[in-house]
Amino acid sequence: MKFIADLHVHSKFSIATAKNLDLENLYIAARKKGIAVVGTGDFTHPGWRAEIREKLILSESGLYRLKKEIEQECDQQVPASCCREVRFILSSEISNIYKKAGKTRKNHNLIFVPDFDTADRFSDKLDRIGNINSDGRPILGLDARDMLEILLETSETAMFVPAHIWTPWFSLLGSKSGFDSVEECFEDLSEYIYAVETGLSSDPAMNWRVSNLDRMTLISNSDAHSPMKLGREANVFDTERAYDAILSAIKSGNPDQFKGTLEFFPEEGKYHLDGHRKCRVRCTPAETMANKGICPVCGKQLTVGVLYRVEELADRTDGQRPGNTHPYRSIVSLAEILSRILSVGVNSKKVQKAYHQTISALGDEFSILLHLPIEEIKKNKSLPLLGEAIRRMRKKEIKVIGGYDGEFGTIQFFDDNEQRRLSGQKALFDGEDTINIELKRKWVGFSTEKKDRAEKSGKIGERKDRAVANPGLNPAQRQAVEHGDTPLVISAGPGTGKTMTVTRRMARLIQEKKVNPHRILAVTFTNKAAEEMRTRLKSQLTFPENLPMVATFHALCLDLLKQQSPGTLPRVIDENSRRLLIKDAIQIVSDKKGTPPLKPHVVDQMIMTAKQKITGVDDMVTGQGEEIDQWVSAVYRAYQKIMKILEVCDFEDLIFKVVENLAPPSGTQTHGPPRFKYVFVDEYQDINEGQYRLVRALVPENGTGLCVIGDPDQSIYGFRGSDVRFFERFIQDFPGATRVCLNRNYRSVETILKLSAQVIRPEQPDADHNARRVYSGREGIRRVEIHTCRTERDEAATIGRRIVHLIGGRGYHDLDLGRMENNTEAGGYGFEDIAVLYRTRLQGDILADVFQKTGIPYQVVQRRYLFDKVRQLVSLLTITEGRPLYGDVETVRSLFTDAPTVETLKIFKKWGLTRKFTPWQALNQARIQAISTMSRARQRRLDQMIRQLKTLQSELEGLDVHRKLTLLIEKFNLSAPGKDEPDQGRAISELVQKAKAYGDQTAAFLSGLALETDTDAYCEKARTVSLMSMHAAKGLEFPVVFIAGCEDGLIPFHRSEDEAGDVGEERRLFYVAITRAKEELFFTRAKTRSRYGKRVKQQASPFVRTIEAGLLDQHNGIPKKRRYIQRSLFTG
Repeated sequence: MKFIADLHVHSKFSIATAKNLDLENLYIAARKKGIAVVGTGDFTHPGWRAEIREKLILSESGLYRLKKEIEQECDQQVPASCCREVRFILSSEISNIYKKAGKTRKNHNLIFVPDFDTADRFSDKLDRIGNINSDGRPILGLDARDMLEILLETSETAMFVPAHIWTPWFSLLGSKSGFDSVEECFEDLSEYIYAVETGLSSDPAMNWRVSNLDRMTLISNSDAHSPMKLGREANVFDTERAYDAILSAIKSGNPDQFKGTLEFFPEEGKYHLDGHRKCRVRCTPAETMANKGICPVCGKQLTVGVLYRVEELADRTDGQRPGNTHPYRSIVSLAEILSRILSVGVNSKKVQKAYHQTISALGDEFSILLHLPIEEIKKNKSLPLLGEAIRRMRKKEIKVIGGYDGEFGTIQFFDDNEQRRLSGQKALFDGEDTINIELKRKWVGFSTEKKDRAEKSGKIGERKDRAVANPGLNPAQRQAVEHGDTPLVISAGPGTGKTMTVTRRMARLIQEKKVNPHRILAVTFTNKAAEEMRTRLKSQLTFPENLPMVATFHALCLDLLKQQSPGTLPRVIDENSRRLLIKDAIQIVSDKKGTPPLKPHVVDQMIMTAKQKITGVDDMVTGQGEEIDQWVSAVYRAYQKIMKILEVCDFEDLIFKVVENLAPPSGTQTHGPPRFKYVFVDEYQDINEGQYRLVRALVPENGTGLCVIGDPDQSIYGFRGSDVRFFERFIQDFPGATRVCLNRNYRSVETILKLSAQVIRPEQPDADHNARRVYSGREGIRRVEIHTCRTERDEAATIGRRIVHLIGGRGYHDLDLGRMENNTEAGGYGFEDIAVLYRTRLQGDILADVFQKTGIPYQVVQRRYLFDKVRQLVSLLTITEGRPLYGDVETVRSLFTDAPTVETLKIFKKWGLTRKFTPWQALNQARIQAISTMSRARQRRLDQMIRQLKTLQSELEGLDVHRKLTLLIEKFNLSAPGKDEPDQGRAISELVQKAKAYGDQTAAFLSGLALETDTDAYCEKARTVSLMSMHAAKGLEFPVVFIAGCEDGLIPFHRSEDEAGDVGEERRLFYVAITRAKEELFFTRAKTRSRYGKRVKQQASPFVRTIEAGLLDQHNGIPKKRRYIQRSLFTG
């Protein structure tokens, strides 16, 4: 029988996969698409193997099916027109990372086994080698040849297939870490490689050019990370539907049994062409060769893509075909076709609805794409372009802009004008008057040579769709975008499109005013804001390869310091390390002056405040008397000396040093460096004095070219020295400045904005009140729910129960929170649409604990929360880089057997600091000279750990950051989650992922980690509820927002029973939290809460009490359980 099979998929247990990637959804997707056999994926993961064992039963020989009751439930979600039966084959993918022939190799390999017994035995063998528990696709430091040998020893009927063999980074023949042939990788076992997987970025015709692959069957699979990605590539068989028959067809390549493949257009694959994603440079192989493999923008190496790599290994010319090939057809998924026709995202509800209607009317997806007559498809009146789009796909009459360096390519069926014209002229489809767009395996972007010619001719940016009229802007935005060179301050309320306005202004300078992008600087407060700005710019520029510098204040200063002192990059320490060093400084001063008069956190804040004001050691004034001034100055001085010894600096030092270098001590006005002609500053209301002086130093005295944007109502960082008065006095600083106000909100429904206005200005007259507030005109909820609960844990459970309702229920996990009585009001939200905001870390801990126990997926958006889970890994990397702190040595101590005690390391640190040794120097010196204050037994243990660290450094030498982390994780088994560390896997995964962008620049990677903020810890791709502080939520938005702890003492926050915070800033913070919500907003509070070490009664927040009652919908939380007491039969 003839059938389609997709043999390479993943499960929800793999990193970066959809949370709904389970057997049920794979089954549903397979039926909708017309796929008869699907790989289970990830059988090596114990959790997933247990699940598939529970849900599958043996069907045909070696194939499995869902249990009948599960099938029947799933069938209710599949149109009757999609009627193919679905079977599963046990499969898994392993990532092998190892060194061979002096080179680091990284390749992925597929494993197929006939039964659970084989899966168990093979997994057990791998478990003894490495960690297979933290990821559905485990990373093993195991030679692929040796893993093949292990598989062959486990079962003669198992099969090993190298996966996506051309992908640059992780594949058999990849340009970055692969081999030049199958034999080079598998040596004496090469004969047992019967097939290879071509991957999304190549098709069979490309593989035919390499004769080394002739004897192997070329298979293609989706490598799906979500259910609806299933079948983007697949195989066609004509055999008995059984494990042995499928493997026999693949091994033999018998054309009567293996009928060929269904392929992605390879140009659409994200590694088809060469390029450098960071610089937006895309190249053909010829252009890469002309540039000698170097990015023309940044001078770094290009990522060599599949087309180039095929050209490298090819021994046939393009078009030559060996004798034993199989046919193939190139396809575009139905969802993507609908996305292009409807001009909306492929995951949009509009596409999902059209997809369901189409397969309901016409049959499963592959029948529509491959077999259904075009005339039948055209009868679908609701989608008049569908038939023509599929006809063009079948004839390859489409346009593809090639993918490169991790960016997918783009398919185009019609240009904009043609799509509008053809939508109204359906008759064109019935004749021969169609417009053919020839598909060429040629890069359709620009070459460096063409770019140079364009620059010389002055035609950069000249495109008809970049009109001066700036379509899509409201009048205030247009005024800001088209403003001249005089200073400009944009007052932008929440959700008013400030990022879009600023980037459109920058794009206009580049494309219409012909300003060199490198003369433009944009400064932000978070990496996430900087990345968003870069992304917006890329979409607006004709040549997005050349972008202005967009950086955080601290990243900018780090860059400027590197320019001023080439070759020296100070290690930037994070907040935790800073506090530890200040404690060391306090100890040094206390040894001389006696008991400290102030607590460490108070001293820390005083020193940071001084630095923010560019106040040196000798000018320290605390306001608490001369004696305290002198004591704090001594600690400040000791702290600076310690940092000098350690060759590090803190956040505030970066700005302090740059301001000292750029601006004269007596004032703020300076000529500034000539590097930037235009300077943009985001969130200007949150700058402190040091940042203010930096901005003044970067621009001319009259402020020409300066544009700042912000909102005084969102000034929330007074605790770190920010002062909203800098924003308010901008006009006084620059008398010729223009002020533009943006008050049209594009984010929130009107009820949320009306409520927020009452919070931020509760006592203003109505006229002025209405004049200043932002508005959207968007209809939505009429009232905001406020839930009053008994305790903080009840509050967390109430939030969880409401979340379950919002997403429409999740099955048996809902039992812990109470079953859904009905979900008619549920909005169909996903977990990722929801954020829970709070004021204190303790609130977040309670929410996380309750969510963990009740099965609600969540991410804690807090840098320290995640960093604490990888602290040992980062400290190991720092030590092996030769740039540790003494605290790093203490952090990794527990990883070593017979390690030195904490007291030993205290003696070691004091000895090192006394001799002004960096920790690395101290580690080296401790091996060759005795420490007089340390016993021999202590020194022996210390020496043993030092020798192990030195050996570790040698093992990591010459590796890139990602590889170093991978080896450290494997060596110390750091990916194994601890009992109380549910997010450790995610934290390690994100750290390793970040490392990929740094290549071999370990020092830059460590500094980058130190510069991250809480907001940067937010992972947009995580399909989870986000738990975060109100401060961390700044700059983010969510369809649904819960604000927990709406009680006096939390909102506004009181640091102690007698110490209230800045009420004005607390009000603005609550305003920021409210305006993160787009569609739904919930307030929650507890009647009693544990505070200051005791349980206290809580009153509603005074800020909530300023909101008119008509905007609030009062609810009680989870009711207290009644206790039933059996009465005595003998009492009245």
